[in-house]
Amino acid sequence: MNKKAFVLIGLMLVVLSSSPTSLPQVHGQAYILTDYAMCKGYDTTTYDPIDLTNGFLTTDNSMTCWFKLKLPTDIYLACSLLWIGPTGEVYSSWNMGDRFAAGTRPFVVTQPIKNSPAAQKIGVWRAEAYVNGTIIFTEYFTIGDYLINVELAGFPPAHSVNVLIDNIFVGKMRGGQIKKFAVATGVHIISVDKTIEILPGTRYFCPYFTWTYTAEQPSHTFTYLAQCLITLVFKDSVGATSISPPKVIVTNPGGVNQTLTSYTDLWLDKGVWKIKQVMWQNIDVKPDEGLTINITTPQRWTINCRVYDLKITVKDILGLPAPWASVSVTLPNQTTVQTQTGGNGTAIIPLIPCGSFVAKISCLWQDTTVTGNTLQATTISAQLTFSLLTLLAVIIIIAVAVTVYILWQRSRRVMINVGKKKIFWEVKR
Repeated sequence: MNKKAFVLIGLMLVVLSSSPTSLPQVHGQAYILTDYAMCKGYDTTTYDPIDLTNGFLTTDNSMTCWFKLKLPTDIYLACSLLWIGPTGEVYSSWNMGDRFAAGTRPFVVTQPIKNSPAAQKIGVWRAEAYVNGTIIFTEYFTIGDYLINVELAGFPPAHSVNVLIDNIFVGKMRGGQIKKFAVATGVHIISVDKTIEILPGTRYFCPYFTWTYTAEQPSHTFTYLAQCLITLVFKDSVGATSISPPKVIVTNPGGVNQTLTSYTDLWLDKGVWKIKQVMWQNIDVKPDEGLTINITTPQRWTINCRVYDLKITVKDILGLPAPWASVSVTLPNQTTVQTQTGGNGTAIIPLIPCGSFVAKISCLWQDTTVTGNTLQATTISAQLTFSLLTLLAVIIIIAVAVTVYILWQRSRRVMINVGKKKIFWEVKR
């Protein structure tokens, strides 16, 4: 059979094909589907498609479906193509059968639009191609009054997404691809998949995955961002204790500030991020110079913040610890924390934000005040004139002295030497 006979086969491929990742398709080595597309016409010499599109106007003369098969050996093929309209009905069909020699064979099937019933069937169509009773591809296309242009950016052609017009599937598109669709007069909503999952913890994300078409804005680009799954862990200055800040402000790779309130399993754009603010007890405790993180893979980041444990040691004038002294600390955020020293005369106020503080210590009718700044020192000392230990020691000494005196006053023993003997004489008063 000569090439002209193949022209009657109408199937379409487009470098924008609806299922490009499935090519080539091998059917038991009998034939291989290498390409297909929808187009407005074809070269009558080479049978290559001309003006690839997935959108046809009601004023277009015709629509053409093109496809190409590779035949490893001579073979008999029974080919058919169904034109299926917007309501799911078979608008028309094409069938042919013949024996073909080995080689690459193009097939084209053309269907009139202008001045035909097809021009009245505005909406989403599909072409289904069969060889020897087996479906080899389905391509979606549209017929309407206006053309719209849809482009995908931000991810490679190896991945594809679904495209919908008014929640009706109109086909798939690959990364970097541009497709034309046709719509009726009026406003329409075009949408694409919000995410493309790649590997565990890696995806492409489209923040604006819907677009409202109007005649004044016939083109749109859906841009995807590469993202990784990230966990942020915030700790104190020495990395010993985790904290949970109520709010963290970061600057994304595009220079836009974002507010975070949760920090586990976050989808963040790939690129360099800056930690701009970490709020803890109403104080910004981010690292001194801020912090930048370069996100390239899923990762867990630990950030040590300017949060400290304040240690206050209270002693008396003799250097003895002052246990159970009352301690009142006004923090950098002007809130007050109440505690007391332990048996060793030390009080610890955990996880306070960076900045100046004032500590007031009271014990046994004595008061003293110390000030400091956690950025300079996190251990301070305070001194009292006497402590409870000193008081107890004084009381014990006095009690012992009094007891000894009383006993001494009640009983005394006198020793008298009589010759070589010693005689003890007890004198009572």
